[in-house]
Amino acid sequence: MHDMTAAGPWRDGTLFHQQAEPVYHAPLPAHQAFVKQAAQMAQVRYHPAHPHPGSSGPEAGRGDNLCRWLACEQGSQAEGISQGGLDALLDSYLPAGASVGWHLHRDTEEYYYLLQGQLWVEWQGEGVARQGAWMAAGDCHRLGPGMWHWAQAGTEGARFIAVVLRCREVSA
Repeated sequence: MHDMTAAGPWRDGTLFHQQAEPVYHAPLPAHQAFVKQAAQMAQVRYHPAHPHPGSSGPEAGRGDNLCRWLACEQGSQAEGISQGGLDALLDSYLPAGASVGWHLHRDTEEYYYLLQGQLWVEWQGEGVARQGAWMAAGDCHRLGPGMWHWAQAGTEGARFIAVVLRCREVSA
């Protein structure tokens, strides 16, 4: 498995968002096409990611989640480069046994594309019974708006791309 931990330095996730640090540390060109260099992308360590104090075990969130922010259109950290519904694009790594806590996606949909390792995902939503599945490299998990979910890395850890999209308002 690719060792994202060797890439450092890693910024604390809470401080990264509180201080609205940039997700890219170089100027972006004004034109439509460009390449972002990995060395300039924000590398953030969440400990844990999406903690859920009302839960216990892995659903509460535990361990580290290392995220390289590839693109962001969230709040004060928005880069202003996406012309579509992109909210965030992350390269994410959970070490063996680490988990992303139980959390809700109100107005976004999220996709996890597993690159390496194994990942247990569990989800539930209005009218959708709680269910879960193991993901292997090459599998994709989609979660729609109004859904809760959590995830835990298997014994080899898990590296995945997370794509978060803002939902369009549906007109009547």
